[in-house]
Amino acid sequence: MTESARDAAKIYSNQRTVPIYIGEGDGFRLPGKAKWRPADALAAILGGITTAGLVTSSIMAGHAHTALYILIIGAAVTVGAVAVLGRLPVLRPAPIVRAVWLITNLVPRIRESG
Repeated sequence: MTESARDAAKIYSNQRTVPIYIGEGDGFRLPGKAKWRPADALAAILGGITTAGLVTSSIMAGHAHTALYILIIGAAVTVGAVAVLGRLPVLRPAPIVRAVWLITNLVPRIRESG
């Protein structure tokens, strides 16, 4: 291996500065919250759609004041549901997945990169 190839490989294999958080669930980024999980996003979407539907039907029925109360209460319930679901613990891998990991670690395979 040449000196330049070894240096290039060293750049890509140096992982000491990358933070790894064990036990954190997979999430995705949306505005307003650092990390969204599917339960949080589903609560936000369903709460928003339900609130908007109830407000629209109330306005169409001619009850503007009721629509305002529905909007305030619906937004508060939606934000509360997202906050509560955001605090749910992340589930651990299934027992079958852990068994596969155990077997894989008991019988390691040696592979050459080339």
